[in-house]
Amino acid sequence: PPPPAKKDEKNGPPKPPPPPPALEGLYPLTAQFRSGPRNPKDTYADWADQQPTFYGHPVDVQSNVLRFAPDNYPFANKYAEDHPDTIVMSAWRAASGTPAGAPDDGDPLGVSNVSFPGHFVMSPGTYLSSGLSRTSSTVRVRSVDNMIKGPALLVETDNDGRKKLWDRFEYVRITAVNSNSVTVVRQFNGSPESRDFPSGSTYIAPMPWDSRNRKPFVDWFFNYSEHCPTDEDGRTAMEVVFGDMLYPLERRGGLSNIDGLDLASGPLTVTPENADYDLSCFRDEDDCEPDDEEVYKRGVRTFYERVREVLGPDRLLTTSLDYRNTDMIDGVNLEGLARPDDAWVEVARTVNRVLSWKRIAQRPKMVSIAFVQYVKNADKDKIVQLHRLLNGYATCLGLAADADDHDLTEGLNELVRVELFKGNERVPHWLGRSLGEPKRPAATTQNLLGNADSNTDWDSMLQYMDVGRRADMKVNEEGELVITPRENIPGYVTLELKFVNPSRGDITVYFEAKSDDDQIERDILLPRLDAEYETGPTRSAISGLAYFPLTFYTRRVDGGSIKMDFRFEKGGPILIKNFGVYAAPDTLACEYENGVVLVNPSLDDAELNLGEIFPNRGGYERLMTSKPANWDDTNEMYNPQLKQALNMN
Repeated sequence: PPPPAKKDEKNGPPKPPPPPPALEGLYPLTAQFRSGPRNPKDTYADWADQQPTFYGHPVDVQSNVLRFAPDNYPFANKYAEDHPDTIVMSAWRAASGTPAGAPDDGDPLGVSNVSFPGHFVMSPGTYLSSGLSRTSSTVRVRSVDNMIKGPALLVETDNDGRKKLWDRFEYVRITAVNSNSVTVVRQFNGSPESRDFPSGSTYIAPMPWDSRNRKPFVDWFFNYSEHCPTDEDGRTAMEVVFGDMLYPLERRGGLSNIDGLDLASGPLTVTPENADYDLSCFRDEDDCEPDDEEVYKRGVRTFYERVREVLGPDRLLTTSLDYRNTDMIDGVNLEGLARPDDAWVEVARTVNRVLSWKRIAQRPKMVSIAFVQYVKNADKDKIVQLHRLLNGYATCLGLAADADDHDLTEGLNELVRVELFKGNERVPHWLGRSLGEPKRPAATTQNLLGNADSNTDWDSMLQYMDVGRRADMKVNEEGELVITPRENIPGYVTLELKFVNPSRGDITVYFEAKSDDDQIERDILLPRLDAEYETGPTRSAISGLAYFPLTFYTRRVDGGSIKMDFRFEKGGPILIKNFGVYAAPDTLACEYENGVVLVNPSLDDAELNLGEIFPNRGGYERLMTSKPANWDDTNEMYNPQLKQALNMN
């Protein structure tokens, strides 16, 4: 909580302290994702000395991995109290983890405190058809129909499967599925020692695993459904997880000053596949179907409700954008520009999801972090550009930009931070408040679709738009384009566009669309073009909750006549209220009290006319910046990045 306001005898009642910059809307914002230290410290001074500061300024948002050293809780709690301008979050993996005691040779954030085997999600399985000795790796089973490669649980049962003998279990990894048996690795992932298992009453259940971990097979989903078995202390998986994750944040807990929870690492947005939450398949494997995914989603909702009960209305919860729980979540943490495995491709995905989220978010605050991660080796020489590009996106979208990459030299990091701290002046939040949503300069160029006069000139555009035999298309009285699927015709409703690209270059498609039904998310599959290009568009989604603003961006498309299509998942009518195809990159232009931010995701230079984009502004000056003092220690492969940063500033 903020420090108490000081009473002013002359001017009446005390004024409350101002909110931190991240909540006051001052930009640019800086962040540190998964900050340390992760080992115990002897004193508060040791702890505070390792907290991120740049040019004497603490970061605005800090996602801190506190869980690895509970001895540091008093230091973290005091630091949060001493630095009210920094939002300090406790970072956790919420959806999955390794069993307690498993070897930590994957992602350390996957380490969990869950040890009871019934607390992990299982898939439908089968019973052993013959006994298994503790030394055997061949498990003979009644049926291999449900057997798949990956982790699995062996557990003895009683009373025709109605009772699970949870103290007689072993984790294994299935490496081969044969005609009437499976081959396994015994004592897998922190399992108890191998043991003998009897025929007939021993059940083997594959376990869905979270592929977001860097190491396969080891992170298993927690069973957050209402059917979760309880351990010997009567606790569900949710209760066990909350014991370490949530309850220390209670007002009398050791982390009562921490501003909230960050669940960005392993968020609850991936639904386990082929799950048997209520373990009904133990009782009748011949008449068994996986549970509906809504069972898990109801459990996720309960999870968020209980978290919010502890955090209250004012503390923060950040995670992936979950359109089902907009009343619970305050923001999102975004890895990379859009995808953690490729920082150059699909930047539109980030823009689409954040702008769509802002249309439906119900919480009054938005606190989010964006950071670069897992850059491909082929892009290493562009790392400064990638970071600065991310800084621009983060600022335009209202996010805090990660200001320190531990894999970079200090010289490279200083170059990355040029725009965040106003160059040589090293001033935080120098842009001030935002003056509106990001502008899309591409939309001011000629609409290629029928050379339409505007993005609602349907008379010109419709003759170059086609939905084939699977749907009907018309413009309604409200001026919306309505695409209505026809009944009983298989396949995706597909909107096809025809236009001419005047020359080789970037193509950007903008439209705002809504699904006229109750779907939370309705996917748009990967758009297809019949022309050669360098990097293609990404898939996206619409919703029945609101109109979503969408962009589909393709770099270096060959010139000439082009067909491009958008395939929609099944659902009700599709409503579109504007549409445009532009021979221009998807640049952003964002206005603030003290300056503007321009973001160019193209692989080529872009020219922007600030007088046209911001007609009421003028007197622009470039930022003043210099070569970092310790640049000479930096690999010469980065010299072009230095030259570009200095030329632009």
